[in-house]
Amino acid sequence: MSKRFSKPSSTCLVVLVALMYMAGCSSNDPLLPLDQSQPPKLPPVSTMKMDLSFFASAPVSETSIQTGIVEQELLSQYPTKYNFINAAVRVLYVQLLVYAALEPPIAAFLVAAHSIPQQQPDGSWLWTYIFVDGDIEYSIFLRGKKLPDRTEWSMRVSSSDPDMPLDHFLWFEGEVMIDDSAGYWQFYEPADAMSVTVTSAEEVISETPGVPSVRIDYENLPGDTHMLAILVNKSGSPDEGDTVEFFESPALSYLEYHDVSEGLVANITWYADGSGSIEVPDYNNGEKACWDERQHDVSCSQ
Repeated sequence: MSKRFSKPSSTCLVVLVALMYMAGCSSNDPLLPLDQSQPPKLPPVSTMKMDLSFFASAPVSETSIQTGIVEQELLSQYPTKYNFINAAVRVLYVQLLVYAALEPPIAAFLVAAHSIPQQQPDGSWLWTYIFVDGDIEYSIFLRGKKLPDRTEWSMRVSSSDPDMPLDHFLWFEGEVMIDDSAGYWQFYEPADAMSVTVTSAEEVISETPGVPSVRIDYENLPGDTHMLAILVNKSGSPDEGDTVEFFESPALSYLEYHDVSEGLVANITWYADGSGSIEVPDYNNGEKACWDERQHDVSCSQ
């Protein structure tokens, strides 16, 4: 947006000075020094994970999906719940596809958040958590730094595990708006080689390099409503470009999965009363299939 300036009149000058004074008194003035005396507020895990507890009652597990023992056996036991069970299978499949590599860093974030943070020389705050499993030690470093309108976050991990040694590996980083309205997380997977990063003339830090794997953008909306937009952005992955959109509100929720390699779009919607629907190309001839409040199959016109 362009702005044009002309020589202000005396009245305009008075108004301009008054506005500048009011802005200078504002607690949100980016020119004022930030209060770094307290650690930043930790973001809730709902900014990273989908709440799929609605499908907890489905007779489906991640193990059954991984072993392939799902549809025929289950559907023969629950012949009136085809639509609900099919939706549950697909929801858990998407969860496995996207979150299999994210569960460890998210779990590490939760345990690190229970440690006592220490302020660092640059004004940031560091949560440190050390876990020992036999001869293997894991060190988790969660860092948060306040900025005028947002907080920057990052989490690194070191491990003495001989099968996967890690040295200050960046597991994820992101930003959270001060008002919790929006933010993002970028997750990483370890690369195959070690690298050396020079941080200053006096200090050289060796760290495990990473490659982007999954990005999550989130938005909190009025009325206890929020959205997650999940993108598989690992270069060369067979799932690269796949997206998941998750919407949650008190009345209804939905998950929409886009498989770019297959050209497939799956939509699963569920409501607070227990009813819902599934619409995917390879089920019910691609037409919407519904279930009622008790998860029994019903016509979508009812």
